[in-house]
Amino acid sequence: MTEATTITALTRLGRRLLPVITVASIGFVGWVAVGNFNQLADLRPRSDALAVSVLFAAIYGGALFLVAENWHRMLRVAGGGGLGRRRNFGIFADTQIAKYLPGNVGHLLTRHFRLKGEDRTHAILFRAFLFESAAMVVTAALIAGLFLSLFPMSDSQTPWIENNPLALLIGAAVLIAGYAALIFRFRAAVAEVTAALAALAVFFALSGLAFYGISKLIVPQAGPGLAGLAVIAWIAGFVVPGAPGGLGPREAALLALSAPSLGEPAALLAIGLYRLTTLVGDLICFGVGRALLRGPP
Repeated sequence: MTEATTITALTRLGRRLLPVITVASIGFVGWVAVGNFNQLADLRPRSDALAVSVLFAAIYGGALFLVAENWHRMLRVAGGGGLGRRRNFGIFADTQIAKYLPGNVGHLLTRHFRLKGEDRTHAILFRAFLFESAAMVVTAALIAGLFLSLFPMSDSQTPWIENNPLALLIGAAVLIAGYAALIFRFRAAVAEVTAALAALAVFFALSGLAFYGISKLIVPQAGPGLAGLAVIAWIAGFVVPGAPGGLGPREAALLALSAPSLGEPAALLAIGLYRLTTLVGDLICFGVGRALLRGPP
């Protein structure tokens, strides 16, 4: 199966799963929201909650360029060197908004074919996509485990991570094995791969802390372990085909994980603000991408 055929197959799979997984996830969140309608109306977040959420959105929008840094470096590891960081960042940011198209692969396909037109082969781009995706999932899992190990949640829904050093050791072993494979199999520079993974680690830490900060505005006693739950929910939204921008699966997973600690009404409000924050952050990233593409390569 060629790379182009594989991408086409992923697109078809996303379209078929969209009505099932995404609608079911949104339905679950909606059902919980209806059941908590009166309590939601009684919630009184801090008066500056919206302003702080805008600040988090700006931070998130900037942090997305750490993901772009991972893509830029993985593209070079895969054999796609040549384009400068400004051009790669611009194309990455300019196509991010396409992830809200049905299938959750629109940004990947758009980016792929944009770069294919700039003398990158399908093989190089597909290999970079695999490197990028694997690095993101494994790094996210490791950061989530780190948060939950350092800050265990009350009424935990993740006992398989919290207070379980074996889970972190397994995650670290997988990350190190992948790191070594990239370096030795593809003769990648140690600095290249290290910088890519470090950029991702900072992104996931900031992304998770944004949800923790929003939750703190609503429930003052909210704990920083919520950052780890947000990163787990990100993984759910990322790996499920068919969800535009992870919409549905991410919210359903985060609701199931955070409600025991925050309570369902507060969790629903925090999750809604968090989605708004990431959406505005994506738009900021998109705007910066457009500006970058207007300049020289």
